[in-house]
Amino acid sequence: MPNYILPIMQQLKEFLTRIQTFNLRITRQKVGVKHSTSETEEMDAYDITRETNYYDSFSYKSELRVLKDIAFLDILTLDKDRIEFQLSQLNKVKERFKELWANYHDHHSEWHQVYKMSYIFSINLSDLFIVHNLKGDNAGIGISGQFVEDLGDSIKLREKFLMELRRETEKLLKPELSFEEFKKSMAEKHNIKS
Repeated sequence: MPNYILPIMQQLKEFLTRIQTFNLRITRQKVGVKHSTSETEEMDAYDITRETNYYDSFSYKSELRVLKDIAFLDILTLDKDRIEFQLSQLNKVKERFKELWANYHDHHSEWHQVYKMSYIFSINLSDLFIVHNLKGDNAGIGISGQFVEDLGDSIKLREKFLMELRRETEKLLKPELSFEEFKKSMAEKHNIKS
């Protein structure tokens, strides 16, 4: 890394923090309790529905889109060396999502709706990302099949916007136009003045 201090890039920081933070809620739900039957039990269980693409107002998706666009404006103001550094940071986050997907698929089955209370720890969610409101697996908080599906949808949505930001950042480094012409065209696209 070049020998200078990177400027505070508040919007990029906010975007990266948001896509790496999972805010779990605990609600009363019917949760599958036996693999061989469709038996359920009402209990406290994790819920992340509001952080999916399908929540009532689609506000989470809109929030991520806006944060991503504003984060790109932070990157757009940088010189080429600093853009390369930020791209390397984005790639680190991408690798954490890749590891989470591997863990998720190792512990997921569309054929059953019963998950151990230690599921979140089994996929290393709290080791890879920030997880608010996570209780120990002995706290008796259930994991419903719906939660696992919603978690997958939430991960897809977060990853989608990360990939879009990475692509836009890569285009800054390898534009068809000169670097300065491309920055100007991107600034016009995002309605800012150079």
